[in-house]
This record gives sequence, C-alpha cells and structure tokens, in this order.
Amino acid sequence: MAVTVTEANPNWLITGANGFLGSNAPRYLSPALPLVAATREGTSIHGYSEGVSLDLTNIAASAQVIAEVRPSIILHTAALANHEQCESDQQLAHLV
Repeated sequence: MAVTVTEANPNWLITGANGFLGSNAPRYLSPALPLVAATREGTSIHGYSEGVSLDLTNIAASAQVIAEVRPSIILHTAALANHEQCESDQQLAHLV
C-alpha cells in the first residue's frame, strides 16, 4: 500500500504493534495517518496500513527496516512482559 507522507501526514512505525499498547495505538491516532505495524512476525494488524517484520534484538536488521520504512515518528511500545525474564536475561531486556 503506497501512502503519501507529508509533514501534516507523518509516517508512523509502531514497534510491538501486537501488544497491549501497540494494538490500541491506532484508536488514538487519526485514521488518515499511515501506521506501520512492526512485529516479530510481520503480521497485519487491524488499524494499521501495513505490517513489517522487526527483530529488535538484531540491530542491523532493525536499522534496515527503519531505512526502508523511513518513518517520521517511531513509537516504541515493544517490551518484555515477563519481569523475571528481564531480571535473568538483562542483555535481552536492554535490547528490546
């Protein structure tokens, strides 16, 4: 889907689009905004213009996705929900 992006119509990349915050974000943003859902699986999410696969633990791949999408705004809602996993794997927690 090709979407025209202007300063008045910014292109959004929303990480964690299938999580609680990310899945609710389109409800609070204008329906005219081009919203790109970034998830590990790259699945299409209701309310988003398109979906892309994004592995936040792979810095080079993440940079490539950002270069391809060219977002005006990145809303980072991805997170590890398991606090015990965050404590036991601090490196992964910091990457996400």
